[in-house]
Amino acid sequence: MLGATAAMWVLVEAQLVSLGVQIDRAGLQGTVCETYPSAALSAWGFGRAKQTWPQLQTNFPFLTADDHLYSQFVSDDVCDALVCALVARARDLELTIGPPEDELAAGRRVGWIHVSCEPSSALAAIV
Repeated sequence: MLGATAAMWVLVEAQLVSLGVQIDRAGLQGTVCETYPSAALSAWGFGRAKQTWPQLQTNFPFLTADDHLYSQFVSDDVCDALVCALVARARDLELTIGPPEDELAAGRRVGWIHVSCEPSSALAAIV
């Protein structure tokens, strides 16, 4: 499955570049960073399993949504996207773990998966 995801990313990356979006595969600059929901949840201490909207609200009590959007959170994909969005915002605030200097070149070539080990309560300020 990761091979299919990587192949799809190549197409998305090419389209973003054609639109003038700066891509740094290490995720240190620009508007894009790589993350995986299960890795992010594990780093926050919530296990690797997909989370439901009620679980996300328990683990990130600052999250809210309009009533008419609740039905969207039955989808694993929507909940995963929310977790990735939290990591992306954490990256913007320099709360994720980036590649060490000796792995930076490789990270810029093949990508770097960002996670945050800050407690979930520390993320309340980012929303």
